[in-house]
Amino acid sequence: MAVVTTLPAGSWLSVLASFSKSDRTVEQAHARAAALSTEQHTAVVVDSDRIPGLNPGYWAVAVVNQSSREAAAAVCTALGKELGTQCYPRQVG
Repeated sequence: MAVVTTLPAGSWLSVLASFSKSDRTVEQAHARAAALSTEQHTAVVVDSDRIPGLNPGYWAVAVVNQSSREAAAAVCTALGKELGTQCYPRQVG
């Protein structure tokens, strides 16, 4: 499975989970992404080392390419995740 290493500057993510690369494998991150995906929202694995605006050293499980903070927050809500603790919007640079 592919890992996202580029995103359009200014786009928003809905971050559903993040795992330290020293603690989890990319395969484990992909398994979590698959478990969190729905018909409407596909979660992917993002390499935080390669995306400006994210903390390096993590596999981020996220729904990508949202147009605004509000749209990213709406994804969290649609997935039944508590905004701010279980899911959070993040703009990338």
